[in-house]
Amino acid sequence: MLQREIKKLFWDILLAGEDIQIFTENVEFAEYKLNRLLQAAVERKLGIIGEAVGHVIRLEPALNEIIIDAPHIISLRNRLIHGYDSLSSEIIWGICEHDLPVLMKTIRTCIETDEVKDSTTG
Repeated sequence: MLQREIKKLFWDILLAGEDIQIFTENVEFAEYKLNRLLQAAVERKLGIIGEAVGHVIRLEPALNEIIIDAPHIISLRNRLIHGYDSLSSEIIWGICEHDLPVLMKTIRTCIETDEVKDSTTG
């Protein structure tokens, strides 16, 4: 069973991912590359996802087996914050197109199949 805090973090990941999908819907890469506001919004949401995944793994290390590429997701967050100049628009766009849908499917499955353990009942 998922702890309440982990389930909340899963929802944070899911909502940030949905925001990215909304932001980039019907947007071509060329437009994304020229739109600094859109880039900033996507990168902010990816940072939230990376931070939340980091918290999830610290709270429940076994979820590292379920969240594919958790170390890379956390590393992306760190690069966004500390090594922002080492990330290209192509890398971010590829993550949004290919990796984000996989993560979103995994998180949805985790939310749908596990119950929240109420910390008041032990």
